[in-house]
Amino acid sequence: MSEEVLDDGIEAVGVWAVKIDKNEATYPFENTTKEDLAQKVQTFLGKEKYILKVGNNQNGEYHRGSKVLRFLLGAFHKHFVWKVTIFDEGDLVILRIRKNEKGYMGGVIGVSQVGTEWQRLTRILKEYHQRQHTPKNE
Repeated sequence: MSEEVLDDGIEAVGVWAVKIDKNEATYPFENTTKEDLAQKVQTFLGKEKYILKVGNNQNGEYHRGSKVLRFLLGAFHKHFVWKVTIFDEGDLVILRIRKNEKGYMGGVIGVSQVGTEWQRLTRILKEYHQRQHTPKNE
């Protein structure tokens, strides 16, 4: 079975290329620091009701929902886990977000819920990335 790709994997030309696939998304940023980007991502995910449960805001896991309730209630209780890593690569700061749960405990509906949330989060982050790299009219 081939992996489903949410898009063609290349969203921009040059160093600002965003790559989004089935399980991982990578967003390169210029003119920022790891600390600043990590704080913005943590604030955004906090507004989306995600809690940093493992690690720190530059290398950690954000959770929403309870794994125990997901096990007991299946698709009736949503549970999402994303691994977020922010690091320097040359002059760029890279944001990498990865699925850490596939939704299998929720059955087919649970897997679909994770996929829908993945598409929603990666779309919002892609839009933010594009705003950061759109030339401002003077």
